[in-house]
Amino acid sequence: MWCLENIPQFELNHEEQEVYDGVAIMIKKNNMNMTFPVQLMYKHIVNKKALESLETPFVLYNGEICLKGEYFHTPIHRSVEKYTKGIIKPITHDLSSLAVSMRHEVERAYLNGESIEDIFGGWGNYKSL
Repeated sequence: MWCLENIPQFELNHEEQEVYDGVAIMIKKNNMNMTFPVQLMYKHIVNKKALESLETPFVLYNGEICLKGEYFHTPIHRSVEKYTKGIIKPITHDLSSLAVSMRHEVERAYLNGESIEDIFGGWGNYKSL
């Protein structure tokens, strides 16, 4: 909480402020419960127009903060990538991303020791086609 109360002392550069604004607006937009009073974040948002319209390049997706697909390969993506060491992936809303999500869910279940019956819920698997 001390950090939020003293953000001006950190002297964020433009790209850091852009990421801060985007994440803070995403928290407000999704009405997320945090372990600190979120009002402390909002008073340090520089882009007041984006705050009013709740415009942010970030989304909450499956409980994770993600960058919207249309912001991939933009300056904000490069800023975030510096701090995430390349683990950020675009969120797109097409069938290929659905297939990837499903594959990851099946892999997760398999690695957690769930049976084929548990994973596919009695619908069989690709071998039963």
